[in-house]
Amino acid sequence: MIEPTDLTAARWSPAVRRQRLAGVLADLRDRDGRTAEQIASELGVAKTTVIRLENPRHLTLPKRELIERLLDVYRAGTATRKRVRDLVDEARQRDWWHPYKPYLRPAHTTYLGLEAETAVQRIYQPTLLPGLLQTAAYSAITVKEQHPALPEREAEAFTAERRARHERMLTGPDPIRLWAVLGEAALLQAVGGPRVMAEQLDYLHRMAQLPHVTITIVPFSAGAHEGLAPFVILTFPQPTDPELAYIPDPVGHWVRTREDVDHLVGVFERLMLLLPDRDANLQMIAAAAQRFRAET
Repeated sequence: MIEPTDLTAARWSPAVRRQRLAGVLADLRDRDGRTAEQIASELGVAKTTVIRLENPRHLTLPKRELIERLLDVYRAGTATRKRVRDLVDEARQRDWWHPYKPYLRPAHTTYLGLEAETAVQRIYQPTLLPGLLQTAAYSAITVKEQHPALPEREAEAFTAERRARHERMLTGPDPIRLWAVLGEAALLQAVGGPRVMAEQLDYLHRMAQLPHVTITIVPFSAGAHEGLAPFVILTFPQPTDPELAYIPDPVGHWVRTREDVDHLVGVFERLMLLLPDRDANLQMIAAAAQRFRAET
């Protein structure tokens, strides 16, 4: 069995440190004034190597020796060298999900790493409740369905760790700001049966009353709208870190361009307007919970 990792670890991600490192390196070259091709020539590497180093979505960690040579090329000062070296050291730490990596899709492991350090999440889920708002029972069922390659004992440990982190992201001392837009179908989809759903919807109702959580339900009566597929928009605390969007389909896809991320932000904002009244959303959640409770 895979041993659980330390659940008291700080809520930050090596993946985000790698992303931040790329931003610092890009800024250093911008201030230097030379092209990627010129820097590559001085280093004796391919131009694509320099471009990858500066790409926040290329999360493979470069070798330390190459970073040191790059700092020399840029004639970096003491403070900059320390900052870059600290980022490299932090980026070399293992993400909490590392023991489960053989069983998970690459796009999903990237998402788990980045999710940990977000300041704001905007989630749209038309048919299932998002992981951040799931109870342990609901989460166990969805993990089993979404990651069928996970052996049972590993699935239990993975679920427990994911739940602990999600709870800390919403109820810990430094919670994220969460906006979640859910389709009415997500309230009625019977995951695990009536008892599991009644408990889950009661939990959702409580979470919806937290000051940093906003939940909007898109009712069936809204008819056709833009929300055909689920997506997540991740915003990080550092303004230099680019906003990212993820499509949690069976394969898992990252939205690559600024234009496409901005488009999804617009879609999300328009979906929120379909039922803007907070009390109406709470009433819909409570009514769905009562419906399942009557079936137990």
